[in-house]
Amino acid sequence: MGKSSFKSWWLFSLACIALSSLTGLFFWWGSVATSAPASTPTAAGWNYASYYQSQVGDNLPAQAALTPAAPATPPTTRPIIAQPDTQVNTQPDLLNTQPAGGSDPVTITAAITSDWDKAQLITNEYSRMLASNEIPGPAVVEAQPSKAAVAVVTVRAGTGQYNPIGPPTISLETFAYFLKKNNSPAYPEAASMYQNCIKLSCDPAVALAFFNHESSMGTMGAAVGHKSFGNIRCTAGWPCDYSGGGGGFKIYSTWTEGLIDWAILLKDVYAAKFQLYTLEQIIPVYAPAEDHNQPVVYINTVKSLVDQYRAYRP
Repeated sequence: MGKSSFKSWWLFSLACIALSSLTGLFFWWGSVATSAPASTPTAAGWNYASYYQSQVGDNLPAQAALTPAAPATPPTTRPIIAQPDTQVNTQPDLLNTQPAGGSDPVTITAAITSDWDKAQLITNEYSRMLASNEIPGPAVVEAQPSKAAVAVVTVRAGTGQYNPIGPPTISLETFAYFLKKNNSPAYPEAASMYQNCIKLSCDPAVALAFFNHESSMGTMGAAVGHKSFGNIRCTAGWPCDYSGGGGGFKIYSTWTEGLIDWAILLKDVYAAKFQLYTLEQIIPVYAPAEDHNQPVVYINTVKSLVDQYRAYRP
């Protein structure tokens, strides 16, 4: 073989080796890319287990019944997270898919893939339920007679009992004490707020922790002028302030009215309608990261405050 032929053969061999290496690298990369788990929910369904585990790690309550991985096709029903001490049941997947036949009042034209989308869906559904008198509004609830004295449940710190909707775990005296200690303008309404929280089966300890995290108990932010207990987004037919953008916030005439609206939203919409009971289920939607919130920090802060309130002895 001449020098010229040898040189040509050598260059041809190198080109073949390079092409073979690139082909192997291409197929390897393709297998990695297709096997990697999706980082966001898809139209096939929202996997609560993987999503919340990624948000809160080991803080996911042990008693919650978790859904299996999403099926290949969008379901019309799916298992849901059970409220503690209740059985797992099913309901239309209102947060992700268009119900079969479109008969459900919640109309969804596309998959819901972000917590911000879920928050908007819940706000819209709350507005619809109030407007149709499907659920009572704050004025109706406040006019209802107070419940008879309800025994305060003693809960040991760190046991995972932090659901907003649940039995009272602090007394009225404790509730009023922390409002006063934090110089809350809501303090004069402590008794009314506490009684209406009990009417709606909400735990005053968890309610107070939300109030503290949202506005330092009414001393900071938009809540100061709005008397907004939970900084609830605007719903149709309600006085609102749109100056801050993002859909605006509701304005209330009293702090009691603000607490009632917050409790109705958590009880009749988050829990009863969408089956969201725990802080890990509620907060990423209530205060989505897309709206410049930190859901994991929010969850841990509420838990810490609730433990503090429960530990106090008047």
